[in-house]
Amino acid sequence: HLSIQGWRVGEPRAVASTGPRVARAGSWARFDVELVLEREWSYHAWKLGVPLTLIVLMAYGVYFIPASAVPQQIGLGTTSMLTLIAYMLALGSTLPRIAYLTRADRFFVGSAILVFLGLVKALAAIALAQGPHARVFDRVNRWGRWVFPLAMLTNFALAFLF
Repeated sequence: HLSIQGWRVGEPRAVASTGPRVARAGSWARFDVELVLEREWSYHAWKLGVPLTLIVLMAYGVYFIPASAVPQQIGLGTTSMLTLIAYMLALGSTLPRIAYLTRADRFFVGSAILVFLGLVKALAAIALAQGPHARVFDRVNRWGRWVFPLAMLTNFALAFLF
């Protein structure tokens, strides 16, 4: 029985067959072996997905901090971004180096964009929260409370379902 850590290995299936030779008389023999490998996803969901989702949710908090608390918004946005960068660096040393983007990489990129947008919103609070733009700031907060979770779900769908 074959076993590979982190993978579920199915039973091999073997099929013997023959096929006609193209442009030649006779036939050829063929022996196919099919081995189904299925990656166990739960480890990656807990190791990558849950902490990354928590970091993104932390950035989502800037939409609930009042306009008068600009330093707290900046602090939360900056902390979220630095936490995401540290997490990406820590995981980068444990994951294999490959020349293509995986679903997890796409999820990371989408999450980084969301965290960055939270930081941009916090920085915009400096300009918008004061004076005549206070209503715009309140509108951004109200919209952000609905749009941000939808963007998180869209990020998940684009990374893992399509």
